[in-house]
Amino acid sequence: MYSIKHSLTKQQATRIFVVAAVIFFILSFFELNLAIKQKRTFLTSLQDQIVNLASKGAGQALWSLDASQGTMHLDAILNINVVQQVDILELNGTTFISRKKQKKVATPFEQRIGQWLFANMLVSRQPLYVSLKKTGGVSREKNIGTISVTMDPVPLTRQFIRDVLIKIIGEALRALLLAIIFSIVLHRFLTRPLASLGNQINISETKSPEENLLTVPTGHENDEIGIIVQQFNQKHRDMEQAIEKLQQSEKSMRESEERYRGVVEDLPALVCSFLQDGTIMFANRAYCNYFGRQPEEMLGVSFLTLIPETEREKVMTPILALTPEAPCMNHEHQVIAADGTVRWQRWVDRALFDDAGKPVIYQAIGEDITDRKLTEERQEKLEKQLQQAHKMEAIGTLAGGIAHDFNNILGAILGFTDMAKDDVPRGSALYNNLEQVLVAGNRAKDLVAQILAFSRQDKHAQQPLQPQPIIKEITKFLRSSIPASISIDLDIDEKCGMIKADPTQLHQVVMNLCTNAYQAMEKDGGTLSIGLNRAELTADDLRDEPSLRPGPYVLLAVGDTGPGIEPASLKYIFDPFYTTKEVGKGTGMGLAVVHGIMKNHGGMIRLQTTTGQGTDFHLYFPELLKISEKDSVTEQLIPTGDEQILFVDDETLLVDLGKQLLERLGYSVTALTDSLEALEVFKAQPDRFDLIITDLAMPNMSGTELAREILALREDIPVILCTGYSSIISKDEAFAMGIDEFVMKPVVKKDIAPLIRKVLNRKRLTQGHSDKSPKT
Repeated sequence: MYSIKHSLTKQQATRIFVVAAVIFFILSFFELNLAIKQKRTFLTSLQDQIVNLASKGAGQALWSLDASQGTMHLDAILNINVVQQVDILELNGTTFISRKKQKKVATPFEQRIGQWLFANMLVSRQPLYVSLKKTGGVSREKNIGTISVTMDPVPLTRQFIRDVLIKIIGEALRALLLAIIFSIVLHRFLTRPLASLGNQINISETKSPEENLLTVPTGHENDEIGIIVQQFNQKHRDMEQAIEKLQQSEKSMRESEERYRGVVEDLPALVCSFLQDGTIMFANRAYCNYFGRQPEEMLGVSFLTLIPETEREKVMTPILALTPEAPCMNHEHQVIAADGTVRWQRWVDRALFDDAGKPVIYQAIGEDITDRKLTEERQEKLEKQLQQAHKMEAIGTLAGGIAHDFNNILGAILGFTDMAKDDVPRGSALYNNLEQVLVAGNRAKDLVAQILAFSRQDKHAQQPLQPQPIIKEITKFLRSSIPASISIDLDIDEKCGMIKADPTQLHQVVMNLCTNAYQAMEKDGGTLSIGLNRAELTADDLRDEPSLRPGPYVLLAVGDTGPGIEPASLKYIFDPFYTTKEVGKGTGMGLAVVHGIMKNHGGMIRLQTTTGQGTDFHLYFPELLKISEKDSVTEQLIPTGDEQILFVDDETLLVDLGKQLLERLGYSVTALTDSLEALEVFKAQPDRFDLIITDLAMPNMSGTELAREILALREDIPVILCTGYSSIISKDEAFAMGIDEFVMKPVVKKDIAPLIRKVLNRKRLTQGHSDKSPKT
C-alpha cells in the first residue's frame, strides 16, 4: 500500500517549530557576533574619550605638583558610570594620584560574560604630555608621566545583556513569522499534492495493469508531480515485463541446472556441496567412488568423517572464515580413502551467501594429489640435504681458514722447539721442558687435523685398515669409564672387510657417538650397543645419496635405549655448536665432526630414533676390496743433502725456521718473504737453484703464480708447494701445472727432509744423472 498520512495540527506545528528554530539560530548567531563587535568597538572609543579628557587637566596638575587640582579633576572623571579607577603615575612608575570608587557587585553569570566579552580591554593607559614654551614663541611637548583608567565591567556587561535579549526576542519573532510562511507554501505546493497522489496510488492497486494509470492531481500535470506520476506509470509497465522475463529465466534455469547436474555427475574431478556444519547435500559419482560409497549413503553425512581427526579443525576454520568479499579459498588436506589409506587432496571451496551475508551452502571441487605430495617430500628432503651440505661446506671453509693461520704459528713453534732440543744436552731440565712443548704442539697438531677433517680438506692420513681392533680398544676403555648401570652389547663381525680411513678419526667418530649414547642413558641406565658388520647397499638404498655408489659397505652401528631425540631437534643435530646438553656436558661439535669425517671418508650416516625408546646411528664406510701400492705406508730415514734451495714464505718466523732447518740438513738456502723478490732473484740466476719451496697463500703473487713463472723460465726445476689450507688449488691441479709435491702445514723436519730428497732424486733420474747417496 502506498500512503501519505497528513495531519495539519501535528505535522505543520512540528515543521513550523523546526524551521523557526533553524532560522532563529542562524540569525541569532550573526546578531550575537555583530553585537560583540559593536560593544568592543564602543568600549575602545569610550576609553579613548575618557583618557583624553582626563589627560587634559591631569597633565598640568602633575607638572605643577598641584595634588588638589589633580584630585578634583580625577573625581570628575570618576563620576562617569563606567569608570572604576583613575591613576596618575610619574615617569619612574610611582603613583602620584589615585582615585577609585567601590566596584558594583555582579552575579556569577555577569562575571563570566564580562570576562569573556571584555578580556584584556578594561584598563587603558596613555602618556601625559605638557606644553612648554621656548624662547621665540616655539612650543614643545614634554612627557611627564602616565594616566591609567580602569573601566567597571558590570554596567558594560549589563547593558550588553539587555541589548542582546532585545535582539534575540526580535529575531525569534522574525524567525517564527518566516517559518509560518514557509510551512504554508510547502503545504500548498508539495504536501497536499503528494497526499492526493498517495490516495490515487492506493486506488490503482485494485485495477488491472491496463487500467492502472494514475490520475495527476489538478494543476500539476506539467510540473514535478506530473513527471513523478508519468515515471511511476512507466516503471509499473516495465515491472510487468520484468516479471514475465523472470518467469522465463526461472524455467531456463531449471533446465540448465538439470544439464549442469548431468555434466557434474560425469566429471572425473571430485565435486560436492555441503552445509555450514559439513553435512553433504550433493556428491558426484567420482566423489562417491573415491570413498567407496553409494550416493544415497553419502547424502546427509558430514564430510569431516572422511578426514583424519587431527586435520578437521585445520580444514573447517578457513572455510567458516569465508566472507562475501572473499568467498573462495584453496587448501590441501589428508583424507581416508576407500581402502583405508591416508591420501592427500587439493580442494577449491566457494561459499554462497544470501542478501544478509549469511552463508547458504558451500560448493567444492577437488583432486587427488598424493603422488605430487610424495614427490615434493622427496624433493624437499633432497633440498635439505643440499642445504646441509652447503652449510657444512661454508663452516668447513671458515674452519680451514682458521687452521691455515694456526698452522703457520704451530709450524714455527714445533720447528724452533725441535731445533732447540737438538742444541741442549739430552736429559737436562731444558731438554725435558722442550719435550713437553713438543708434546703440547703435537696435541695442537692433532686438533688442527680434526678441524681440517671437519672441513673435508685433510685426506692424506687415510690408509687401509681393519676397524675391528679400534672398536675393541674403544670398548675396553668404555667398560672402565661409563657407569655400571649401563651395559655394553658388542656385535663385531671378524670377517667384515677393510676400509680406507684415518685411525685417529675413526677412533674419534666412535668415541663421539658412544659418549652421546651413554650420556643419554646416564640418569636411568640402559644398554649401549656397538655393532660392526658387512652391508650390501642397492640403488634404492642410496636414492637420497646420489654421490654414493651401490656395492659392499662396512656398517658401524652405535645405539642406545635412552629417551631418543626430540623431533624439533632432528634437523639441527649435525649443526656445529648445536647441543641439548646442559652446560659442561659438551660443545655441540661432536656430531658435526662425525658428519664431516664421514663425508671425508666417502660414507654416510643414517639415523633412527623413537621418543622414549632410544637412538641408533648407522655409519656406512665403503669396503676396500683391493689395496694399491700408494696406500702402503713405509718408514723412511731423515736424509740430508747439499743442493741450493730457494725458500719463500710471507711469514717471517717460518722463513727463519725454514732457513735454519734446511741448513741443518746440509742445504744452501736463500730464504725470502716476498714472492716478487723471489722471482727477480730466480730470474737473475735461473741455474743457481736445485729446488723451489714456496707457500701457497702470499700477498702480491701466490705460490702457484710464482711456480708458474719459474717453470716458464726453467721447466726442469722441481717445486714443492706448502699450505695450511687450500680451497684455491687441489693436489691434482698442482701436479698438472708442473708442481712436484703438495705439502700440508705444519711442516716438520721428519716430514720435509725425505720429501725434499725424494723430489731431487726423482728429477735427477729423469735427467739421467746418478743420484747421490742420501746422508743420514
